Amino acid sequence: MRNLQALQTAGRQLCWLPLSSIHPNSRQPRTDFDEFALMELAASIRQNGLLQPVTVRPAAEGYELIMGERRCRACRLLGHTHIEAFVLPADDQESALLALVENVQRKNLHFFEEAEALSRLCGQGMAQDTLARMLGKSPSAINNRLRLLRLEPSVREVICEGQLTERHARALLRMADEQLQLKALKIICDRHCSVKEAEEIIASAKDETANKV
Repeated sequence: MRNLQALQTAGRQLCWLPLSSIHPNSRQPRTDFDEFALMELAASIRQNGLLQPVTVRPAAEGYELIMGERRCRACRLLGHTHIEAFVLPADDQESALLALVENVQRKNLHFFEEAEALSRLCGQGMAQDTLARMLGKSPSAINNRLRLLRLEPSVREVICEGQLTERHARALLRMADEQLQLKALKIICDRHCSVKEAEEIIASAKDETANKV
């Protein structure tokens, strides 16, 4: 696979496209878009213009967005009908990788969203070491992020609602049972526990469970 710089420049054309012709990227890693942040971005675009074109690729009908979901949304909030865009010939895997990199670099992406995006890329045949090299991360960092997907959706939801950190989430992986994880999470969230305190609660719960066996 080409490196990221080559992916973003090879064969691209700068065009003025109708926003109505640009469709969402099904490989967009970000699923949560903060409305206040979008309003701030819209205000910035109104004041300063669009400083960075979005990036799209040709689709069966119109274009599919690769990078620039927030910019497109902000421009629609402003009532714009057209947007400046780089049209890039990219395949599915390249499109997914570029979308992930942009979200990681531009605005903090939730660790579960990043894990889901990494998992999709691995599912498309990209090796973890290749993915690590492309993203400038260590293979162990990629593996640790992917391990988070072992947590059940119910557990992930509580972690997100409680605004807990990735280290809190990784600590829960030491417990195999979903209900025990949820029970520990309630204590952790109610007490606003640090990572160290959460680890102690989890270790205590594991010991208690082992003693009952």
